[in-house]
Amino acid sequence: MEIVQVDDLSPAPESPRAGSLFWRVFVIVAALMSLLFYGMRDGKRDSAVEADRNGDGKTDARQEIDSKGRATLSFEDNNHDGRWDVRYEFLNGIPVRGERDLDFDGNFDAKMDFAHGVIVTETVRTPGSPHPLFRHEYRHGVLQATWSDPDLDGAWNERIEYDALGVETGRIPLR
Repeated sequence: MEIVQVDDLSPAPESPRAGSLFWRVFVIVAALMSLLFYGMRDGKRDSAVEADRNGDGKTDARQEIDSKGRATLSFEDNNHDGRWDVRYEFLNGIPVRGERDLDFDGNFDAKMDFAHGVIVTETVRTPGSPHPLFRHEYRHGVLQATWSDPDLDGAWNERIEYDALGVETGRIPLR
């Protein structure tokens, strides 16, 4: 009979799988916490405000807001068909870019650019055309001129100028 002396009373080493269970649980909890608090800044969560403007029970307008209450994106469904017709992008709550679906076919035809939150240009393209049909230019948000290319050949045909009330003041042929 052999006698074995045991000096070490520490528990047997755990299997590698037992340690990995702790890390699995840790990773899952960390991931859930990240999801829960995603978008949290200054104790506030990014959010969105939606509105049903015609009372049909469907959202017609949506504005996404950052943690400081500033708009980041805005959408509008103006013909109430369930698709967004207007989309604005904001930087620090100020509009910088926009798009509009003028013929309600699901494609954005008009692109708007803003400077300091005020519209500067709006360019309209027909579906599939690489060239613009026309471009509106604004000064202080008021329409000043329209450049048109009705034949879509990539060269402006005429420039139409307007006064502050939108009354045409002149046409300048460019060809």
